[in-house]
Amino acid sequence: MRLFVNEDRKRNEIAYWDGGPDSKHIWYKNRLVYGKNWYYYKKNEKHISYIRNEFGFRERPLAEIDWKNSIILFGCSVVEGIGNTLEDTIAKQLEQLLDIPVLNFGISGSGIDLSCVNSLILHNDYPTPKAVVQMWSGLGRYSNFLTSTESKNYHPTREDYKAEYIWEERNRYYVEADRTLWKDKTVYYEGSTFLQTARDLNVTFYDELDKGRDQDHPGPKTNKSIAEDIAENLKKQGL
Repeated sequence: MRLFVNEDRKRNEIAYWDGGPDSKHIWYKNRLVYGKNWYYYKKNEKHISYIRNEFGFRERPLAEIDWKNSIILFGCSVVEGIGNTLEDTIAKQLEQLLDIPVLNFGISGSGIDLSCVNSLILHNDYPTPKAVVQMWSGLGRYSNFLTSTESKNYHPTREDYKAEYIWEERNRYYVEADRTLWKDKTVYYEGSTFLQTARDLNVTFYDELDKGRDQDHPGPKTNKSIAEDIAENLKKQGL
């Protein structure tokens, strides 16, 4: 069974701007604001490209994935690494620290429910990995599953958001189910860059130390700090 992706994720195509907050227009504006010493001032010096595999993820092709000898990292745009080079993402920095393949299953704009659904598909249809890491997104987000492989994400700020369904409570049940799913089966770790999510789920909160090229998502220093902490926690569990 295929994993779920966003309906607007282009697969097997190279893009140099995400199309969301990481756009050429915003980059030009940020160059004027932050000046020549800005990490991303020269476009070609810190070249960012978004290359997605046939799954729609910013990850290596399916044929190159060794599931049982890899770490699976789920999350939203923070995990996908919007506004960051591939090398600066949490997944790649964690991979360098542990010398173990780390698969980036981050989906921009996604919520907890989509991470948990993909986690269930991984559990049921693929070999058990060395570890599963959930970087939980905002509790209020949710997904509408359009087809057997595509979804559309909703945030509380959207006009068509269905607040009456109390998504925060629903997502807490998703989290509990995911924890039960992997219990005693593999190394499992949770964190979040969303303060309220971290507090409500009692998981590690990671604050921003810097910003990516779009000045909206965490940058390389933040991602490195997160990767270092995840690595230490995975080691403590015997990885």
